[in-house]
Amino acid sequence: GLPPLPPPWLFGVWKTSVGGQDDVPAEMRRLRSLQVPVSAVFAYDAVDSDANLGWPFVTFAGRHPGPYPDPAAYTATLHGLGFKVLNYFTADFHVERPNYQEPATHGFLVKRADGRVYVHPGFQVAWLDYTDPDAVLWWTASWRRALSDLGYDGGMLDLGELVPPDAEMDDGSSGLQSHNRYPLLYARSAWQAASAARPDGDFALVLRSGARGAQQYQSAQWN
Repeated sequence: GLPPLPPPWLFGVWKTSVGGQDDVPAEMRRLRSLQVPVSAVFAYDAVDSDANLGWPFVTFAGRHPGPYPDPAAYTATLHGLGFKVLNYFTADFHVERPNYQEPATHGFLVKRADGRVYVHPGFQVAWLDYTDPDAVLWWTASWRRALSDLGYDGGMLDLGELVPPDAEMDDGSSGLQSHNRYPLLYARSAWQAASAARPDGDFALVLRSGARGAQQYQSAQWN
């Protein structure tokens, strides 16, 4: 299959900016005042647990993650300046974060052969099981929150390549059998959920990992 035609703004410059609800718009206002042509801002440190959004660590140039107390107002401010607003999405659920218990309790995460949630021993994350239709349906609500309630225009879909070979998926396949299929199911579920939240197609999803078929469900590839 062919990839979908991206919205025109995807082909413009994207600026990464971090530091919080005050600092990011201030930087983008400066770029506008300098007439730098930028289409979108990628602020990956804007964390929202209910939508499983954001990466809360900033490790370069003395910069620090900032607070985003009102994400909807933050995205509205940037939209008012003419920017699309992007964030960080993942299929991972970190055991120490408040949004872990709900999918774990409902059985929506990839499991071990004995039925326990499979937690990566190094990263302390588990993965949503995209072979489970109920898990996919549950995940759709987080996309409505991200793209409708909070006003994001898409972003990066990170990871997707860590499913262990001895994992057990909801459809009966092993992690080995589904290792390369997992990024495809991840991308397809995200694309369908985003399309439901934004039926006009005015969003962008950029994949980190993928396998044959995933190109049908992405705006671009994270290089």
